[in-house]
Amino acid sequence: MAKLKLRNVDHGKDKNRYCGPSAISAVTGLTSGEAARLIRKQSGKRSVKGTSTPDIRRALKACNIEMHAVPSPEGTRFGRRDGITLARWLKLTRSRGSKIFLIVAGWHWQLVSGRRYVCGITGDIVSIRDKKVKRRA
Repeated sequence: MAKLKLRNVDHGKDKNRYCGPSAISAVTGLTSGEAARLIRKQSGKRSVKGTSTPDIRRALKACNIEMHAVPSPEGTRFGRRDGITLARWLKLTRSRGSKIFLIVAGWHWQLVSGRRYVCGITGDIVSIRDKKVKRRA
């Protein structure tokens, strides 16, 4: 399997501005519209306005990319009410290396690789310190 590379989100001419297809676009190189069609094909949904973890997992698997869960850092939890923020996760996982992490925070899919960040809102790869990054989600 080839090494994954974090890319800018490609919306192309067939735009889908939702974060699930944008995250798939940033990892695979597909346009967000093609990623949305892939999600619809895998999940049977008529339209993609929100995605779940299984939707993203099936779409990435169709692109020969495996998604693995990462255990939470010591003494923390990943939960909607009592989970840690993106800023706290970034602080606890300083040695991220060149791995690509797909994170859902604030009901939004985000990709982090080292000190680089991309999501459907930013569109381009930015630093994790950029003001576009919603670190408190």
